[in-house]
Amino acid sequence: MRSSLAFLAATGLVTSCAGTSYPYYCSKMTHPSTFKDNPRIPALDSTLAVSLGAKILSASAIIRHGARTPYESSFCWDGYHEDPAQYVWDCSNSIVMTTSPTSSSVYTSDSNLLFKKVYDALTEPMSNELDGTCHVGQLIEEGVMQETRNGEHLRAAYVGDGDLRLFSSSDSFLQGSGANGIPRSHVKFRGDDQQRTLQSGQLLVEALFPTTEDESSTENVLVDWHTSDYVSDPIYPNSHICPKLTSLENEALASPEFIARNTSTSAAQLNSILKDDLGGADWRHILDCQMTSICTDRSLPPSLSDFVSDDNSSFFTKIYDHASWQLAYVYQYNSNAHAKLSMSPLLREIVVTSLTPSLSSSSKSDMLGKGFPLLSVYSGHDTTIMPVLAALDIWDGKWAPYASLISIETYHVTQSNDYPTGRAFRIVYNGEVMTEKFEGCGGELCDLNILVNYLEFATFDRDCDVDDGGGGSAVVGGECGKGSRGMSTPAWIFVCFILMSASSVGTAFVVTGQRFKGWMGRENFNRMEDDEGTHFGNVESVRRGGGGSGDL
Repeated sequence: MRSSLAFLAATGLVTSCAGTSYPYYCSKMTHPSTFKDNPRIPALDSTLAVSLGAKILSASAIIRHGARTPYESSFCWDGYHEDPAQYVWDCSNSIVMTTSPTSSSVYTSDSNLLFKKVYDALTEPMSNELDGTCHVGQLIEEGVMQETRNGEHLRAAYVGDGDLRLFSSSDSFLQGSGANGIPRSHVKFRGDDQQRTLQSGQLLVEALFPTTEDESSTENVLVDWHTSDYVSDPIYPNSHICPKLTSLENEALASPEFIARNTSTSAAQLNSILKDDLGGADWRHILDCQMTSICTDRSLPPSLSDFVSDDNSSFFTKIYDHASWQLAYVYQYNSNAHAKLSMSPLLREIVVTSLTPSLSSSSKSDMLGKGFPLLSVYSGHDTTIMPVLAALDIWDGKWAPYASLISIETYHVTQSNDYPTGRAFRIVYNGEVMTEKFEGCGGELCDLNILVNYLEFATFDRDCDVDDGGGGSAVVGGECGKGSRGMSTPAWIFVCFILMSASSVGTAFVVTGQRFKGWMGRENFNRMEDDEGTHFGNVESVRRGGGGSGDL
Protein backbone atom coordinates (compact mmCIF):
# COMPACT_ATOMS: atom_id res chain seq x y z
CA MET A 1 0.00 0.00 0.00
CA ARG A 2 1.30 3.42 -0.91
CA SER A 3 2.34 5.40 2.14
CA SER A 4 0.16 8.29 3.19
CA LEU A 5 -1.04 10.12 6.22
CA ALA A 6 -3.98 8.15 7.54
CA PHE A 7 -6.64 10.77 6.95
CA LEU A 8 -6.52 11.82 3.29
CA ALA A 9 -9.68 11.96 1.18
CA ALA A 10 -10.15 11.33 -2.54
CA THR A 11 -11.12 14.37 -4.57
CA GLY A 12 -12.83 15.74 -7.68
CA LEU A 13 -15.30 18.44 -9.02
CA VAL A 14 -15.58 21.91 -10.49
CA THR A 15 -13.42 23.78 -12.92
CA SER A 16 -13.30 27.51 -13.54
CA CYS A 17 -13.05 29.56 -16.70
CA ALA A 18 -9.74 31.33 -17.15
CA GLY A 19 -10.11 35.00 -17.87
CA THR A 20 -13.44 35.33 -16.06
CA SER A 21 -13.65 37.95 -13.33
CA TYR A 22 -14.22 36.60 -9.85
CA PRO A 23 -14.55 38.23 -6.44
CA TYR A 24 -11.47 38.07 -4.22
CA TYR A 25 -13.66 35.93 -1.97
CA CYS A 26 -13.31 33.01 -4.39
CA SER A 27 -9.50 32.71 -4.02
CA LYS A 28 -9.40 31.41 -7.58
CA MET A 29 -6.47 29.20 -8.43
CA THR A 30 -6.59 30.68 -11.95
CA HIS A 31 -5.76 34.14 -10.59
CA PRO A 32 -2.07 34.03 -9.61
CA SER A 33 -2.02 37.44 -7.94
CA THR A 34 -4.90 36.67 -5.60
CA PHE A 35 -4.04 33.16 -4.49
CA LYS A 36 -2.00 30.79 -6.62
CA ASP A 37 1.36 32.56 -6.48
CA ASN A 38 0.69 34.72 -3.43
CA PRO A 39 3.26 33.53 -0.85
CA ARG A 40 0.63 33.81 1.94
CA ILE A 41 3.48 33.89 4.48
CA PRO A 42 6.22 36.21 3.18
CA ALA A 43 9.74 35.72 4.47
CA LEU A 44 10.82 37.89 7.38
CA ASP A 45 12.74 40.91 6.14
CA SER A 46 16.31 39.63 5.83
CA THR A 47 17.96 42.84 7.02
CA LEU A 48 15.73 42.94 10.10
CA ALA A 49 16.31 39.26 10.81
CA VAL A 50 20.10 39.61 10.67
CA SER A 51 20.20 42.80 12.74
CA LEU A 52 18.13 41.20 15.49
CA GLY A 53 19.65 37.74 15.29
CA ALA A 54 16.09 36.47 14.93
CA LYS A 55 15.35 32.78 15.56
CA ILE A 56 11.83 31.46 15.11
CA LEU A 57 10.33 29.68 18.11
CA SER A 58 6.80 28.77 17.06
CA ALA A 59 3.93 29.44 14.67
CA SER A 60 0.16 29.14 15.01
CA ALA A 61 -1.68 28.94 11.67
CA ILE A 62 -5.43 29.51 11.47
CA ILE A 63 -7.12 28.65 8.18
CA ARG A 64 -10.52 28.89 6.62
CA HIS A 65 -11.68 25.84 4.67
CA GLY A 66 -11.46 25.94 0.89
CA ALA A 67 -14.20 26.39 -1.71
CA ARG A 68 -17.33 24.40 -0.99
CA THR A 69 -20.91 23.65 -1.91
CA PRO A 70 -23.78 25.66 -0.34
CA TYR A 71 -24.04 25.08 3.41
CA GLU A 72 -27.75 24.38 3.14
CA SER A 73 -30.50 24.05 0.58
CA SER A 74 -32.27 27.38 0.66
CA PHE A 75 -34.24 29.76 -1.52
CA CYS A 76 -31.82 31.99 -3.41
CA TRP A 77 -33.93 33.67 -6.10
CA ASP A 78 -36.78 32.94 -8.47
CA GLY A 79 -35.86 30.15 -10.87
CA TYR A 80 -32.91 28.88 -8.83
CA HIS A 81 -34.45 25.47 -8.12
CA GLU A 82 -35.86 25.14 -11.62
CA ASP A 83 -32.44 24.91 -13.27
CA PRO A 84 -30.53 21.70 -12.45
CA ALA A 85 -27.31 23.31 -13.66
CA GLN A 86 -27.79 25.85 -10.88
CA TYR A 87 -28.99 23.91 -7.86
CA VAL A 88 -27.83 20.30 -8.37
CA TRP A 89 -24.39 19.62 -6.92
CA ASP A 90 -22.63 16.39 -7.86
CA CYS A 91 -19.30 15.46 -6.31
CA SER A 92 -16.81 12.77 -7.20
CA ASN A 93 -14.70 13.55 -4.17
CA SER A 94 -15.46 11.63 -1.02
CA ILE A 95 -14.23 10.85 2.44
CA VAL A 96 -12.21 7.64 2.75
CA MET A 97 -12.30 6.07 6.19
CA THR A 98 -10.69 3.18 8.01
CA THR A 99 -11.02 1.74 11.48
CA SER A 100 -8.50 0.73 14.10
CA PRO A 101 -8.89 -2.19 16.53
CA THR A 102 -9.68 -1.50 20.16
CA SER A 103 -7.49 -2.87 22.93
CA SER A 104 -10.03 -5.67 23.42
CA SER A 105 -10.36 -6.49 19.73
CA VAL A 106 -9.68 -10.02 18.51
CA TYR A 107 -7.81 -8.50 15.59
CA THR A 108 -4.11 -7.95 16.14
CA SER A 109 -3.28 -5.77 13.15
CA ASP A 110 -4.74 -2.73 11.44
CA SER A 111 -7.33 -3.39 8.78
CA ASN A 112 -6.45 -2.99 5.11
CA LEU A 113 -10.03 -2.01 4.32
CA LEU A 114 -10.80 1.58 3.35
CA PHE A 115 -14.41 2.77 3.30
CA LYS A 116 -15.50 5.38 0.78
CA LYS A 117 -18.35 7.61 1.93
CA VAL A 118 -20.61 8.24 -1.08
CA TYR A 119 -23.77 10.39 -0.94
CA ASP A 120 -25.78 8.42 -3.53
CA ALA A 121 -28.02 6.25 -1.37
CA LEU A 122 -31.32 7.93 -2.25
CA THR A 123 -33.52 7.19 -5.25
CA GLU A 124 -36.03 9.63 -6.75
CA PRO A 125 -38.25 11.15 -5.57
CA MET A 126 -35.99 11.19 -2.50
CA SER A 127 -32.85 13.31 -2.70
CA ASN A 128 -30.02 14.84 -0.74
CA GLU A 129 -30.16 18.46 0.42
CA LEU A 130 -28.40 19.64 -2.75
CA ASP A 131 -30.24 17.13 -4.98
CA GLY A 132 -27.02 15.57 -6.30
CA THR A 133 -24.24 13.55 -4.67
CA CYS A 134 -22.61 16.38 -2.72
CA HIS A 135 -22.98 16.82 1.01
CA VAL A 136 -24.08 20.27 2.22
CA GLY A 137 -21.02 22.43 2.73
CA GLN A 138 -18.73 19.82 1.17
CA LEU A 139 -15.26 20.80 0.02
CA ILE A 140 -15.04 20.82 -3.77
CA GLU A 141 -12.02 20.20 -5.98
CA GLU A 142 -10.94 23.82 -6.11
CA GLY A 143 -11.05 23.85 -2.32
CA VAL A 144 -8.79 20.82 -2.35
CA MET A 145 -6.30 22.66 -4.56
CA GLN A 146 -6.50 25.79 -2.42
CA GLU A 147 -5.68 24.00 0.82
CA THR A 148 -2.97 21.96 -0.85
CA ARG A 149 -1.44 25.25 -1.93
CA ASN A 150 -1.78 26.57 1.63
CA GLY A 151 0.21 23.57 2.81
CA GLU A 152 2.87 24.30 0.21
CA HIS A 153 3.03 27.90 1.43
CA LEU A 154 3.46 26.71 5.01
CA ARG A 155 6.20 24.35 3.90
CA ALA A 156 8.00 27.14 2.06
CA ALA A 157 7.78 29.33 5.16
CA TYR A 158 8.61 26.86 7.92
CA VAL A 159 10.49 23.89 6.46
CA GLY A 160 14.12 24.29 5.43
CA ASP A 161 17.49 25.19 6.84
CA GLY A 162 18.43 28.02 9.17
CA ASP A 163 17.14 29.82 12.24
CA LEU A 164 13.97 31.04 10.52
CA ARG A 165 12.61 27.54 9.85
CA LEU A 166 10.72 25.36 12.31
CA PHE A 167 11.63 22.04 10.70
CA SER A 168 14.59 20.78 8.71
CA SER A 169 14.10 19.96 5.05
CA SER A 170 15.25 16.43 5.87
CA ASP A 171 12.51 15.96 8.46
CA SER A 172 9.68 13.66 7.51
CA PHE A 173 6.34 13.21 9.17
CA LEU A 174 6.17 9.68 7.80
CA GLN A 175 9.29 8.57 9.62
CA GLY A 176 7.58 9.07 12.95
CA SER A 177 10.11 8.96 15.75
CA GLY A 178 12.95 7.84 13.49
CA ALA A 179 16.24 9.66 13.01
CA ASN A 180 14.67 12.40 10.90
CA GLY A 181 11.13 11.93 12.12
CA ILE A 182 8.80 14.60 13.46
CA PRO A 183 7.30 13.37 16.75
CA ARG A 184 3.62 14.06 17.34
CA SER A 185 4.46 16.41 20.19
CA HIS A 186 6.21 18.79 17.77
CA VAL A 187 2.96 19.65 15.98
CA LYS A 188 -0.70 20.08 16.85
CA PHE A 189 -3.61 19.87 14.43
CA ARG A 190 -7.06 21.08 15.48
CA GLY A 191 -10.35 21.74 13.75
CA ASP A 192 -14.09 21.44 14.19
CA ASP A 193 -15.96 18.31 13.21
CA GLN A 194 -17.15 19.36 9.75
CA GLN A 195 -16.18 17.65 6.51
CA ARG A 196 -14.85 20.80 4.85
CA THR A 197 -12.70 21.85 7.80
CA LEU A 198 -11.39 18.36 8.51
CA GLN A 199 -10.46 17.72 4.89
CA SER A 200 -9.03 21.22 4.41
CA GLY A 201 -6.72 20.87 7.37
CA GLN A 202 -5.66 17.38 6.46
CA LEU A 203 -4.88 18.32 2.87
CA LEU A 204 -2.77 21.18 4.19
CA VAL A 205 -0.80 18.80 6.41
CA GLU A 206 -0.24 16.40 3.50
CA ALA A 207 1.28 19.22 1.45
CA LEU A 208 3.25 20.54 4.42
CA PHE A 209 4.89 17.15 4.98
CA PRO A 210 4.61 15.42 1.58
CA THR A 211 5.39 11.78 0.96
CA THR A 212 8.57 11.07 -1.01
CA GLU A 213 9.15 8.15 -3.36
CA ASP A 214 11.57 6.61 -0.87
CA GLU A 215 8.80 6.53 1.71
CA SER A 216 6.19 4.98 -0.57
CA SER A 217 6.64 1.52 0.89
CA THR A 218 6.52 2.52 4.54
CA GLU A 219 3.49 1.97 6.71
CA ASN A 220 0.79 4.54 7.12
CA VAL A 221 1.29 7.05 9.90
CA LEU A 222 -1.51 7.77 12.33
CA VAL A 223 -1.92 11.51 12.84
CA ASP A 224 -3.87 12.92 15.77
CA TRP A 225 -6.50 15.40 14.64
CA HIS A 226 -8.03 17.14 17.65
CA THR A 227 -11.72 18.03 17.47
CA SER A 228 -14.92 18.11 19.53
CA ASP A 229 -18.67 17.88 19.14
CA TYR A 230 -19.59 20.68 16.77
CA VAL A 231 -22.33 21.96 19.06
CA SER A 232 -19.77 22.39 21.87
CA ASP A 233 -16.92 23.85 19.83
CA PRO A 234 -15.85 27.48 20.41
CA ILE A 235 -13.79 27.62 17.22
CA TYR A 236 -16.64 29.66 15.74
CA PRO A 237 -18.96 32.17 17.50
CA ASN A 238 -21.13 29.56 19.18
CA SER A 239 -24.03 31.11 21.07
CA HIS A 240 -25.27 27.64 21.95
CA ILE A 241 -22.51 27.39 24.56
CA CYS A 242 -22.17 31.14 25.15
CA PRO A 243 -25.61 32.81 25.23
CA LYS A 244 -24.06 36.18 26.00
CA LEU A 245 -23.02 36.36 22.34
CA THR A 246 -26.69 36.72 21.49
CA SER A 247 -26.99 39.61 23.93
CA LEU A 248 -23.98 41.36 22.42
CA GLU A 249 -25.39 40.83 18.94
CA ASN A 250 -28.71 42.35 19.96
CA GLU A 251 -26.96 45.38 21.44
CA ALA A 252 -25.12 45.97 18.18
CA LEU A 253 -28.25 45.57 16.05
CA ALA A 254 -30.17 47.98 18.27
CA SER A 255 -27.53 50.71 18.08
CA PRO A 256 -28.52 53.95 16.31
CA GLU A 257 -25.60 53.69 13.89
CA PHE A 258 -26.57 50.21 12.72
CA ILE A 259 -30.24 51.10 12.34
CA ALA A 260 -29.40 54.31 10.48
CA ARG A 261 -27.33 52.58 7.83
CA ASN A 262 -29.53 49.52 7.61
CA THR A 263 -32.60 51.70 6.98
CA SER A 264 -30.88 54.18 4.66
CA THR A 265 -32.00 54.86 1.11
CA SER A 266 -29.17 52.78 -0.33
CA ALA A 267 -29.99 49.85 1.95
CA ALA A 268 -33.67 50.11 1.01
CA GLN A 269 -32.67 49.92 -2.67
CA LEU A 270 -30.73 46.72 -2.02
CA ASN A 271 -33.61 45.29 -0.02
CA SER A 272 -35.90 46.06 -2.94
CA ILE A 273 -33.66 44.04 -5.25
CA LEU A 274 -33.84 41.07 -2.91
CA LYS A 275 -37.59 41.37 -2.49
CA ASP A 276 -38.76 42.37 -5.96
CA ASP A 277 -36.09 41.41 -8.51
CA LEU A 278 -35.02 38.19 -6.80
CA GLY A 279 -38.45 37.11 -5.59
CA GLY A 280 -37.94 37.37 -1.85
CA ALA A 281 -34.30 36.52 -1.26
CA ASP A 282 -33.07 37.28 2.25
CA TRP A 283 -29.86 38.62 3.76
CA ARG A 284 -29.26 35.41 5.70
CA HIS A 285 -28.70 33.37 2.55
CA ILE A 286 -27.88 35.77 -0.26
CA LEU A 287 -24.12 35.86 0.25
CA ASP A 288 -23.89 32.07 0.20
CA CYS A 289 -26.05 31.95 -2.92
CA GLN A 290 -23.98 34.63 -4.67
CA MET A 291 -20.58 33.19 -3.92
CA THR A 292 -21.20 29.48 -4.41
CA SER A 293 -22.66 30.40 -7.80
CA ILE A 294 -20.12 32.88 -9.15
CA CYS A 295 -17.10 31.01 -7.77
CA THR A 296 -18.13 27.84 -9.64
CA ASP A 297 -19.22 29.55 -12.88
CA ARG A 298 -22.92 28.99 -12.29
CA SER A 299 -25.48 31.41 -13.65
CA LEU A 300 -26.72 34.43 -11.74
CA PRO A 301 -30.02 36.31 -12.15
CA PRO A 302 -29.86 39.53 -14.23
CA SER A 303 -29.83 41.76 -11.14
CA LEU A 304 -26.64 40.08 -9.91
CA SER A 305 -24.91 39.50 -13.24
CA ASP A 306 -23.11 42.84 -13.29
CA PHE A 307 -19.95 41.89 -11.38
CA VAL A 308 -16.74 43.20 -12.94
CA SER A 309 -14.39 43.61 -9.99
CA ASP A 310 -14.49 44.00 -6.22
CA ASP A 311 -14.06 47.74 -6.63
CA ASN A 312 -16.87 48.43 -9.10
CA SER A 313 -20.32 49.71 -8.17
CA SER A 314 -22.26 46.66 -9.34
CA PHE A 315 -25.34 45.52 -7.45
CA PHE A 316 -23.56 42.20 -6.91
CA THR A 317 -20.77 44.02 -5.07
CA LYS A 318 -23.12 46.35 -3.20
CA ILE A 319 -25.12 43.44 -1.79
CA TYR A 320 -21.92 41.61 -0.90
CA ASP A 321 -20.51 44.73 0.79
CA HIS A 322 -23.67 45.40 2.77
CA ALA A 323 -23.89 41.81 3.96
CA SER A 324 -20.24 41.99 5.00
CA TRP A 325 -20.83 45.25 6.85
CA GLN A 326 -23.74 43.78 8.80
CA LEU A 327 -21.59 41.00 10.22
CA ALA A 328 -18.52 43.18 10.71
CA TYR A 329 -20.57 45.69 12.67
CA VAL A 330 -21.57 43.05 15.21
CA TYR A 331 -18.03 41.70 15.57
CA GLN A 332 -16.50 45.16 15.96
CA TYR A 333 -19.20 46.90 17.98
CA ASN A 334 -18.25 48.16 21.45
CA SER A 335 -14.48 47.65 21.04
CA ASN A 336 -14.83 44.23 19.39
CA ALA A 337 -16.68 42.81 22.41
CA HIS A 338 -18.45 40.06 20.46
CA ALA A 339 -15.29 38.94 18.68
CA LYS A 340 -13.24 38.93 21.89
CA LEU A 341 -15.79 36.84 23.77
CA SER A 342 -16.38 34.37 20.95
CA MET A 343 -12.70 33.78 20.16
CA SER A 344 -11.50 33.87 23.76
CA PRO A 345 -10.96 30.06 24.07
CA LEU A 346 -9.11 29.76 20.75
CA LEU A 347 -6.87 32.73 21.50
CA ARG A 348 -6.23 31.40 25.00
CA GLU A 349 -5.11 28.10 23.48
CA ILE A 350 -2.59 29.99 21.35
CA VAL A 351 -1.40 31.95 24.39
CA VAL A 352 -0.91 28.77 26.42
CA THR A 353 0.70 26.60 23.75
CA SER A 354 2.78 29.21 21.91
CA LEU A 355 3.02 32.76 23.24
CA THR A 356 3.67 32.28 26.95
CA PRO A 357 6.15 29.40 26.47
CA SER A 358 8.03 31.53 23.94
CA LEU A 359 8.62 34.22 26.56
CA SER A 360 10.82 31.83 28.52
CA SER A 361 12.41 30.00 25.58
CA SER A 362 15.58 30.82 23.70
CA SER A 363 15.31 28.13 21.04
CA LYS A 364 13.04 25.58 19.47
CA SER A 365 14.67 22.95 21.68
CA ASP A 366 13.55 24.91 24.72
CA MET A 367 9.98 24.93 23.44
CA LEU A 368 10.02 21.20 22.80
CA GLY A 369 11.69 20.51 26.13
CA LYS A 370 8.72 22.12 27.87
CA GLY A 371 6.31 19.97 25.89
CA PHE A 372 4.95 22.65 23.55
CA PRO A 373 4.52 22.26 19.77
CA LEU A 374 6.52 24.24 17.25
CA LEU A 375 3.58 24.44 14.86
CA SER A 376 -0.15 24.44 15.57
CA VAL A 377 -2.74 24.40 12.78
CA TYR A 378 -6.36 25.38 13.44
CA SER A 379 -8.83 24.59 10.65
CA GLY A 380 -12.03 26.61 10.88
CA HIS A 381 -14.36 28.91 9.00
CA ASP A 382 -14.61 32.50 7.85
CA THR A 383 -16.40 32.94 11.15
CA THR A 384 -13.16 31.88 12.78
CA ILE A 385 -10.82 34.05 10.72
CA MET A 386 -12.86 37.27 10.91
CA PRO A 387 -13.55 37.37 14.66
CA VAL A 388 -9.92 36.48 15.39
CA LEU A 389 -8.81 39.48 13.33
CA ALA A 390 -11.48 41.63 14.97
CA ALA A 391 -10.49 40.47 18.45
CA LEU A 392 -6.92 41.52 17.65
CA ASP A 393 -8.33 44.83 16.35
CA ILE A 394 -6.62 44.48 12.97
CA TRP A 395 -9.59 43.55 10.74
CA ASP A 396 -10.61 45.80 7.86
CA GLY A 397 -14.16 44.44 7.86
CA LYS A 398 -13.85 42.61 4.54
CA TRP A 399 -15.19 39.08 4.35
CA ALA A 400 -12.49 36.43 4.63
CA PRO A 401 -12.12 34.57 1.30
CA TYR A 402 -11.90 30.83 0.87
CA ALA A 403 -8.70 29.28 2.24
CA SER A 404 -7.74 32.39 4.20
CA LEU A 405 -4.71 31.97 6.43
CA ILE A 406 -3.53 33.77 9.56
CA SER A 407 -0.12 32.98 11.03
CA ILE A 408 1.04 34.18 14.44
CA GLU A 409 4.79 33.64 14.81
CA THR A 410 7.12 34.05 17.79
CA TYR A 411 10.86 34.79 17.67
CA HIS A 412 13.86 35.03 19.95
CA VAL A 413 15.65 38.32 19.19
CA THR A 414 18.43 40.44 20.62
CA GLN A 415 17.16 42.28 23.68
CA SER A 416 16.84 46.05 23.21
CA ASN A 417 14.60 49.00 24.02
CA ASP A 418 12.27 47.92 21.21
CA TYR A 419 12.28 44.31 22.39
CA PRO A 420 12.66 44.40 26.19
CA THR A 421 11.71 40.73 26.57
CA GLY A 422 14.09 39.60 23.85
CA ARG A 423 11.08 37.93 22.21
CA ALA A 424 9.03 39.17 19.27
CA PHE A 425 5.90 38.26 17.36
CA ARG A 426 4.67 38.69 13.80
CA ILE A 427 1.13 38.38 12.45
CA VAL A 428 0.51 37.61 8.77
CA TYR A 429 -2.88 37.43 7.05
CA ASN A 430 -3.21 36.23 3.45
CA GLY A 431 0.27 37.40 2.54
CA GLU A 432 0.10 40.77 4.30
CA VAL A 433 2.17 41.47 7.41
CA MET A 434 -0.32 42.85 9.95
CA THR A 435 1.95 43.42 12.95
CA GLU A 436 2.32 47.15 12.41
CA LYS A 437 -1.47 47.50 12.56
CA PHE A 438 -1.48 46.06 16.07
CA GLU A 439 -1.80 48.59 18.88
CA GLY A 440 1.61 49.54 20.28
CA CYS A 441 3.56 48.14 17.33
CA GLY A 442 5.19 49.93 14.44
CA GLY A 443 7.05 47.38 12.37
CA GLU A 444 7.14 43.85 11.05
CA LEU A 445 8.18 42.50 14.46
CA CYS A 446 6.97 43.69 17.85
CA ASP A 447 7.82 42.79 21.43
CA LEU A 448 5.92 39.63 22.38
CA ASN A 449 4.83 40.94 25.74
CA ILE A 450 2.62 43.52 24.01
CA LEU A 451 0.56 40.74 22.45
CA VAL A 452 0.50 38.61 25.59
CA ASN A 453 -0.69 41.55 27.69
CA TYR A 454 -3.33 42.48 25.13
CA LEU A 455 -4.71 38.93 25.22
CA GLU A 456 -5.34 38.99 28.96
CA PHE A 457 -9.06 38.88 28.11
CA ALA A 458 -8.63 35.44 26.51
CA THR A 459 -9.72 32.61 28.78
CA PHE A 460 -11.22 29.14 28.61
CA ASP A 461 -13.66 30.04 31.41
CA ARG A 462 -15.65 32.82 29.77
CA ASP A 463 -18.40 34.87 31.35
CA CYS A 464 -21.20 33.74 29.05
CA ASP A 465 -24.12 34.39 31.37
CA VAL A 466 -26.72 36.84 30.18
CA ASP A 467 -27.29 39.88 32.37
CA ASP A 468 -30.93 40.07 33.47
CA GLY A 469 -30.79 43.81 32.96
CA GLY A 470 -29.52 43.51 29.42
CA GLY A 471 -32.89 43.58 27.69
CA GLY A 472 -35.76 41.17 27.27
CA SER A 473 -34.62 39.66 23.99
CA ALA A 474 -31.17 38.82 25.27
CA VAL A 475 -32.53 37.15 28.40
CA VAL A 476 -35.01 35.02 26.51
CA GLY A 477 -32.45 34.10 23.89
CA GLY A 478 -29.90 33.22 26.54
CA GLU A 479 -32.29 31.03 28.49
CA CYS A 480 -33.35 29.20 25.34
CA GLY A 481 -29.72 28.69 24.42
CA LYS A 482 -28.95 27.18 27.81
CA GLY A 483 -32.09 25.09 27.97
CA SER A 484 -31.66 23.54 24.55
CA ARG A 485 -28.53 21.72 25.59
CA GLY A 486 -30.30 19.21 27.76
CA MET A 487 -33.72 19.10 26.13
CA SER A 488 -35.33 17.50 23.13
CA THR A 489 -36.20 19.84 20.30
CA PRO A 490 -39.99 19.74 20.94
CA ALA A 491 -39.50 20.47 24.63
CA TRP A 492 -37.08 23.25 23.82
CA ILE A 493 -39.56 24.81 21.41
CA PHE A 494 -42.30 24.70 24.04
CA VAL A 495 -40.17 26.29 26.77
CA CYS A 496 -38.92 29.02 24.44
CA PHE A 497 -42.47 29.71 23.32
CA ILE A 498 -43.64 30.12 26.92
CA LEU A 499 -40.71 32.38 27.75
CA MET A 500 -41.25 34.55 24.72
CA SER A 501 -44.99 34.74 25.25
CA ALA A 502 -44.38 35.97 28.78
CA SER A 503 -42.20 38.81 27.59
CA SER A 504 -43.82 42.21 27.75
CA VAL A 505 -41.33 43.74 25.33
CA GLY A 506 -42.62 43.63 21.78
CA THR A 507 -39.27 43.94 20.08
CA ALA A 508 -37.91 41.11 22.22
CA PHE A 509 -40.35 38.73 20.60
CA VAL A 510 -39.30 39.80 17.12
CA VAL A 511 -35.58 39.47 17.76
CA THR A 512 -35.72 36.19 19.66
CA GLY A 513 -38.41 34.66 17.52
CA GLN A 514 -36.41 35.16 14.34
CA ARG A 515 -33.18 33.95 15.90
CA PHE A 516 -35.07 30.97 17.28
CA LYS A 517 -35.51 29.63 13.76
CA GLY A 518 -31.79 29.91 13.19
CA TRP A 519 -31.07 27.85 16.29
CA MET A 520 -33.48 25.22 15.05
CA GLY A 521 -31.23 24.89 12.00
CA ARG A 522 -28.32 24.21 14.34
CA GLU A 523 -30.22 21.52 16.22
CA ASN A 524 -30.62 19.47 13.07
CA PHE A 525 -26.94 19.79 12.12
CA ASN A 526 -27.58 19.05 8.48
CA ARG A 527 -28.00 22.77 7.87
CA MET A 528 -25.03 24.33 9.50
CA GLU A 529 -25.32 28.09 9.75
CA ASP A 530 -21.73 28.51 10.77
CA ASP A 531 -20.48 30.68 7.99
CA GLU A 532 -21.21 32.62 4.83
CA GLY A 533 -24.83 33.39 5.66
CA THR A 534 -25.56 36.94 6.73
CA HIS A 535 -27.44 36.50 9.94
CA PHE A 536 -29.53 39.60 10.20
CA GLY A 537 -33.03 40.54 9.24
CA ASN A 538 -33.87 42.72 6.29
CA VAL A 539 -34.36 46.46 6.46
CA GLU A 540 -37.98 46.15 7.52
CA SER A 541 -37.29 43.75 10.40
CA VAL A 542 -34.54 45.97 11.78
CA ARG A 543 -36.80 48.98 11.50
CA ARG A 544 -39.22 47.10 13.77
CA GLY A 545 -36.40 46.20 16.13
CA GLY A 546 -35.87 42.68 14.76
CA GLY A 547 -32.45 41.21 14.23
CA GLY A 548 -32.87 38.19 12.02
CA SER A 549 -32.15 34.52 12.44
CA GLY A 550 -29.14 32.35 12.89
CA ASP A 551 -26.02 32.51 14.98
CA LEU A 552 -22.96 34.49 13.94
